[in-house]
Amino acid sequence: MQQQQFNHPHQQQPGGILDETLAATAHAQAQQPNGAATPVRLLHARFGGRSHDIPLSVLDLGDQSADAQVIAALANHLDVPREKFAAYAVDRSPNGNFTVRPEAVFG
Repeated sequence: MQQQQFNHPHQQQPGGILDETLAATAHAQAQQPNGAATPVRLLHARFGGRSHDIPLSVLDLGDQSADAQVIAALANHLDVPREKFAAYAVDRSPNGNFTVRPEAVFG
């Protein structure tokens, strides 16, 4: 079977973030009796000048994960020290996705 090519601005080498998202989507579909797609919940982050969309299943995170766990999992996944995210906040959207973003400074 020939590997499908994707022209996506965030595509990386095989095994990258896009591959992880596609694999998690395929796994979720395979788990459904009718083959219907189950939404893949993601962690969205902007770090080091790049956008990252990582399936929560890849990070072993869920609804009950504390903010510190989310930050630790992201830092581990990106292979950077947790301290790099000291000034970041975790937002949780109603659809189950997480967004890790720099804390807003007002004043």
